[in-house]
Amino acid sequence: MSTLRYSLILSICLSFAFNSASKQKVINDIEFVLIKKGSLTIGAATDIKNPQQKISVKKGFWISIFEVTQEHYQSVMGINPSKQIGKDHPVESVSWFDAIKFCEELTKEAGKTGQLPKGYVFRLPTSLEWEFAAKRGTHGLENKFAGSDSINNVGWYRGNSKNSHHPVGQKHPNKLGIYDLTGNVWEWCFDSLPEERTGKKGTETRIKRGGCFFNDANTCLITNLGEMDPKAKGQRYGIRLVLTHRK
Repeated sequence: MSTLRYSLILSICLSFAFNSASKQKVINDIEFVLIKKGSLTIGAATDIKNPQQKISVKKGFWISIFEVTQEHYQSVMGINPSKQIGKDHPVESVSWFDAIKFCEELTKEAGKTGQLPKGYVFRLPTSLEWEFAAKRGTHGLENKFAGSDSINNVGWYRGNSKNSHHPVGQKHPNKLGIYDLTGNVWEWCFDSLPEERTGKKGTETRIKRGGCFFNDANTCLITNLGEMDPKAKGQRYGIRLVLTHRK
């Protein structure tokens, strides 16, 4: 993302402050886009873990336009755990617990500086919110990936990544302007799958969405989801944020 483009977006978004009429916001140099409430069909008819169903989101929410970068993570946490270093690359090698801690610390920091309105928090998206944002950005089209039927247009995956993640925002976004929902790094979600969908009892996993640079195209489908031990850390796991009012 060029410095000129970033500065332009930053100045436009800051001019709206936290006006509800704005469709974009910047807080702690992280850009968010508004996902409006609505209904749509998520999942796939043949997918046990993510069965097809119509859902309604009754309140809008804000989701980060980019995956959390290594520069953002380090500015808040004081460390960069990533194996492949690049300040504009997505932070990786973070567990679900690390992601939760980052959200908590960012909420504290933004609250102290007055950038975060009272009652708002940063957190991970739920799996439903993630797919809702990805699909809302297809403008009613049933795209296979987040914004296109061609994965090469919107994501880094095994076929084009050369087995490494890339700086955020290099591929085309979906129609809402959200980048890298397909590929680059898996994105942790807040929730876990119910036991009836996993066939396992007593397991504590967390959902991950979007696929990554190492996966094939099918794994990066907009309806696909994976699950992972929340303590797992690897070069393939990263973070996307949601900004919402504390419940």
